Amino acid sequence: MKVTSIDELRSCLLDGVLIAGQNLTVHSNLAVFGILEGGPEALYCALREIAGPESTIAVPTYRIGSPSNEVYDRAKSPSLHVGAFSEYLRKLESSFRTANPIHSHA
Repeated sequence: MKVTSIDELRSCLLDGVLIAGQNLTVHSNLAVFGILEGGPEALYCALREIAGPESTIAVPTYRIGSPSNEVYDRAKSPSLHVGAFSEYLRKLESSFRTANPIHSHA
């Protein structure tokens, strides 16, 4: 399986025209990188490094398909079917998650 280094990841992001100061909405599939050295944290750090500390990085934290009897907790209810990066970002202390119980973003 392919292993993607941090330097390769940064290069991919810069080739995709990611620029400083840009706000981002990230829909990701980490599997395209094979094994990403550093995992979701490495992607977050690379995005933050390139876009800058003032940029907003948003991800879907959808709950589509959650049980109908479940009580939604903005802070604790995990994302469903949107990937490891979304769940990583949702759990960051600095994250804020929107209140919609089905189509939330962090």
